[in-house]
Order: sequence, then structure tokens, then C-alpha cells
Amino acid sequence: MKRCIIVVLGVLLLLKVAVAAPPADLAATLDKRLADPALKGATIGVFIQSLGDGAIWYERNTNTSFIPASNGKLVSAMLALEYLKPEYHFTTRLLTRGTRADGVLDGDLYLQGGGDPSLTPADLRAMAGLLAAGDEEHGIPPLREIKGKLILDSAFFPGGKPLLGKGWEKSDLTWYYAAPAGALSCNRNAVKITVRGGKSGKRPVVTLDPPTGVLTIVNRAITSKRVRTGSVDMSRSGSVVRITGRVAPGVELSERVSVPDPARFTGEQFKLALKKLGVTVGAVEKGTADPQSMQALVEHNSAPLSELVTTMLKESDNMYAEQLYWTLLALYSLEKPLDERYMALLSDFLHHSGLILWGMKLVDGSGLSRLNRVTPSAIVYLLIYMATTPQYDLFYQSLPIAGQDGTLEKRMCDTAACGNAHAKTGTMRGVCSLSGYVTTAAGERLVFSILLNGYRQKAPAARSLQDDIVKYLAGVE
Repeated sequence: MKRCIIVVLGVLLLLKVAVAAPPADLAATLDKRLADPALKGATIGVFIQSLGDGAIWYERNTNTSFIPASNGKLVSAMLALEYLKPEYHFTTRLLTRGTRADGVLDGDLYLQGGGDPSLTPADLRAMAGLLAAGDEEHGIPPLREIKGKLILDSAFFPGGKPLLGKGWEKSDLTWYYAAPAGALSCNRNAVKITVRGGKSGKRPVVTLDPPTGVLTIVNRAITSKRVRTGSVDMSRSGSVVRITGRVAPGVELSERVSVPDPARFTGEQFKLALKKLGVTVGAVEKGTADPQSMQALVEHNSAPLSELVTTMLKESDNMYAEQLYWTLLALYSLEKPLDERYMALLSDFLHHSGLILWGMKLVDGSGLSRLNRVTPSAIVYLLIYMATTPQYDLFYQSLPIAGQDGTLEKRMCDTAACGNAHAKTGTMRGVCSLSGYVTTAAGERLVFSILLNGYRQKAPAARSLQDDIVKYLAGVE
């Protein structure tokens, strides 16, 4: 604990933030709010500490382990910024051993993934365009044929196959928020499926965006004029998506469904882009490129990690978090077994940051797994440590801002916390988390973590508690 206090004092010297004593009625006020009957049966952990002098303002169950849900993304962001650095780019490459002459590439073409979470079909079209374009100045005609195969390389991530988080629930795997990770991925590894009602009594029309053959649609839905809008259910087993339910004529209902094989999906989108440019290519298969013995034809670099972390935290994007998680596993702690690498990396991070934390266990990057555990005190100490790093301003601005953006856009509006509190949300069944920073009316910045597990009511009751606490802190004079 003493080493954590040293970190807090370092923050005070670095930031020179205002310091004030907590209000005398703070404990009584929060105790009363936490006794809300709507939260009966829930385990609640709250830890509030000053970023100025390290004074603890309030604590309850601070060293109890909780399922964090998307608060786990805070650790993903911290580790990515620490080890990959804000300027890191993910690179997707086209490589070959073949030769190009007279509009023909004689050899296989390799599409090599570098773990980019932000790659889109438009990016693949741009890469295809650069590949297909000729060079009139040097007498190179546009490409019209690739004589070899299109080889899909996902070997950058350990195992080189679609990757799911440990302990993810089967019922989640259909949906975009539980899409598998893959070194070669695009469109967040999800497809928007739209069901449009037609003539009553007939099957509705189903469309996919982007169009893809990696999913097989079994349409068992029906158009019915007896419903105002209707509802449909989709479930994916392997590559088969079954659609049931009823939809009114002319009404469109959409869901985003995960794809089971990111590399195959990405390769399909790239081959389609080539076809639209009039470039033919042979069969598509998986393999591994050797950049040392190949020529790089086209490279696509993502936006810097600083921008990707902002997207991940603001939108609470699971796929972005998982891609960062597997990138870290691909580059660090390689001497450890795969299932131990992330915690080994976190341990290294804690060692050189001077923190001693207990009760943390993280098995994925997104927080989707119910096997994850954190304590309120661990989150607060990590947030305090981040304030001592060169990445603090980036990290702070990347968090959702109350009443303004991200997952807090519609929370705490028109209150003292609006535009003030920067915090990460986290929600799954029976779990609700909110951790971050808020500045009091007196100008003192506080660090807080409010975690709830096991509540039986709907999420608004838990969010109301969190919002009330943060609003109260923002109004302290």
C-alpha cells in the first residue's frame, strides 16, 4: 500500500491540482444512497480518492473482487499505450514472390494481416486499386490477372485462427459485440443483416451489408400485417444464420451478426474488390507469408493507436479491445504459455510502475468474460498511476465524457458532472461499472470506481446510483 501512496504524491507534484477536505456529510450521504431497496442483494464496491493529496474520501468493499464488464478495457488501454505506444500503427500488406509483366502477376498474392481492428472493405478496395493500377511513367500496364492463388495470412496472432475470449457465453457469440479476433480482420468482423417485410404471408427479403458468402442465411421469418413493426430473432451456428419472427410489410429490422472466420471474410472482400476492378485471381486459401523473401506490393497503415484507443473507450468497442489484447500477446511475454501472457504483462507493468495490487484476474481484453475479476482499489490505483504518465492527457480525453460523448453521452446531462466526469462504463447482466475522474466545484480532481455485481433489477437502477454519486462529487465546494 505504501508504494501506491508514493504514486499519489507524485501525481500531486506533477499536476498541482487543488486539494480540499471531503465534506463532513459525504459518508452519510453515500451510505444512505447505497441502501436503496432497488439495489437489494447487490454487492457494491465504491472507492473514491483525491488525485491531489491521496486522501481517501470514501470506501466500501474496496478490496472485494468484482466482474468488471467493460471496465476491463481500462487495462487494455493502459497496457497498449505503455507497450505499443500512441504512435503505433497496424499494417496490412500485399506481398508476392512472383513477377509482374504485361498486366499479369505470375505467382501467388499474399494478404497479410497485422491485427488492424479498424480495417474496412473500403480500405481493401483502396489496396486493390493501388495493386491494380499501372505506372504509365515506367511503362507498367494496369494489372488484369493474378496467375496464382490469394493466400490469407493470419499468423501474426498466436494460433493464426479465429480467437474467442476465454469464458465468453455461447449466447453472445452470434452478435457483433462477441465477434472473434483475427490478425486479418475487417468491418469489425460483423455483417449487418436487414430483414424487410414484403407481401403479407410471404418471406421477408434479407440483405447483407457488406454482401458475403461466408454466412448462409436460413430465412424462416414471415411478413405479417397483424403486427405494427414486428420482431425477428437471429442465431448463428457456425456459418449458418437462422432468422425467425414476424415483420410488418415495408418495415426493416436490422441486427449486426459476427462472422465465424475473419480471415476468410476479409479475403472474400478483397477478392471482390479485385473482381470489380477487372482483376482475376485463382483460389483462396490460408497460409503464411515470409516478408524476408517476398516483395511488398502495397501496405495499408491504420490510424495511430492514440485514435484507436479513443474509439475503443468512447464506444466501448469489444472488437478493438480484443485486437489490442491479441496484439500484446503476439509481441510480449513470449516466454510464457499463451494463457499466462496477459497477466505476465500486467505483472511487469505493475512492477515498473511501483504498484502492488491484489484481486485482479483478466482473461480477455474487452471485459466480456465473466471470469474477469478486479477490485475498486486496483482500478483507482491504476487510474492514479496513469496521471503520472506522458499518456495521461490522451488517456483522459479518450474516456467517455458525461453528457457529451461515447457511452456517457446521455448520462448526467445538465448537471455539474456534465462535461466534467471522464469515466469508463461497463454493463452485462447483473453487472454495472463506472470508473474514472471527476472534478469538484472546488477544483479538486477525484478518482473513483463504482462496481456493482449481482443486482436483480434492470440496469437503470445501478446507473442511477453511479450517476448520483458522481453528480454529488462534482457539486462539492
